[in-house]
Amino acid sequence: MIPRLVVALLMLILIFPAPIQSSAFLGELTCSLPQSVSSDIAAFSAFAHVSGDRYGRLHLIWSSGVAEGRNEEQVETDTIFYSVWADGAWSQPVDILTDNDLASANSIVITQDDRLLVTWRNRNSLFLSQADLDQAGSAMNWQTQDMGLGSVALSDLFVDDQNRIHMIYAAHAPALGQGALGYMVSLDGGDTWSQPEEILSFDGSKELLTNVQIYADDTGRLHVVWNRNSAEENWLPVGVYYAMSDSSGQTWTAPEEVFVGARAAYPFISPSAQSGRLYMNWLRGVGYEDSKYIRSSDNDGETWTSPQLVFQNLQGLNGAMPIVVDSSDTEYWIMSGDAPDGSTQIHYSRQSNGDGWSTPISVSPELRDSEFPDATILNGNQLHIVWNEFVSDDIYHVVCQLDGPEILPLPMPTAVADMTTPESSSKTELSADQVALTTATTPTRDTTLPESLRQPVASSTQSPIQMVILAVLPAFLIVAGVVFWQTTRSRRN
Repeated sequence: MIPRLVVALLMLILIFPAPIQSSAFLGELTCSLPQSVSSDIAAFSAFAHVSGDRYGRLHLIWSSGVAEGRNEEQVETDTIFYSVWADGAWSQPVDILTDNDLASANSIVITQDDRLLVTWRNRNSLFLSQADLDQAGSAMNWQTQDMGLGSVALSDLFVDDQNRIHMIYAAHAPALGQGALGYMVSLDGGDTWSQPEEILSFDGSKELLTNVQIYADDTGRLHVVWNRNSAEENWLPVGVYYAMSDSSGQTWTAPEEVFVGARAAYPFISPSAQSGRLYMNWLRGVGYEDSKYIRSSDNDGETWTSPQLVFQNLQGLNGAMPIVVDSSDTEYWIMSGDAPDGSTQIHYSRQSNGDGWSTPISVSPELRDSEFPDATILNGNQLHIVWNEFVSDDIYHVVCQLDGPEILPLPMPTAVADMTTPESSSKTELSADQVALTTATTPTRDTTLPESLRQPVASSTQSPIQMVILAVLPAFLIVAGVVFWQTTRSRRN
């Protein structure tokens, strides 16, 4: 007969596995420490946008200035900086665009013919700037055109698989009582554009549309989301909306109120690992326990599920939440939210094969006010996240190693342009009628990631069977010892 003590020990082994291996079974990612990309560049840096190319590099832009704010309607920025991440290190940031009135970057995309496009605005209009991918490190190589749209508040770009460039914009002229959500498309890489197609108009003295985003699915259907801000609520967001076009942007469905409620904002559309499936997520603001919502479509947006509350107690009006997919079809939901200690941190949640979103895990636990993330997957198995840190007013970056197989980047067709800035260069201020590009001397600093961050160490080199054996072996030896002691004792008696 097995002694009762042995039975009790065996039950404890089954109920309480070894805690040292718990993180491996939970699937936590191996991520670098957060690194500031913009430190010492300007007094205030915010609103980073990132895009990865097919050569294994990241391209990052952000806005900088001297007067900070909590959203893109409040900031006072006059310069747009650019940096590229390659071989585990960021290049020296270069101020590629500037305006003596206001310069705020809205979006960044890469075309199939290796052109880098950026939309940005000043107080009076929307601009499109572009440069060859391998020459974007010098402001002298950027070309800018005025899109001829007055009073644009925000814009967004998307490049589809036919290399068509889709643009959505929200214009707002409260003094005139005018406002509009419009669409344009370019078929020649951004050189020429269609006439603006108005999706809707509104009273600009009472409403404001913000956080606009456009996405084109594999069928060519266009999807647009935004949130409506109300003058009656001190211009805070009061609802999330959606419209769709299956006629190449010539006609649009009537705007759908996806979610109506105070502080509902930052809608975002992302593709999933499953063909034909789309996600739309959004958040609720400070003061509400319900925080992160999502709905999905399995037919490219023709019909959508009802809104589903996924995460609670991750509050804050703290930016859009992109979902990205790695080479193993695992989906990663990137978000900002308030932590129990009162800080605001950047989190990721992931799921595979629709098995449900995991508990969010922070990648910025040491920082206090991390918001407005953007993210992309590079080489199939690297998760890159950038965001604003409002304590230091800097742009931060982490890279996480994923389990999926690596997709080897293509070799560069030409050498990367020198990212250093000449000592003798000087700023050229913009007039009200003309956009000028500028270079400026920037502080020299070490932007190289430590070797441990360039090649993240895997969480474990042992197989699951080996890990289980190591976890159970100490307890098994204890049980064996007890059995031996009990057997010897019985013989003596």
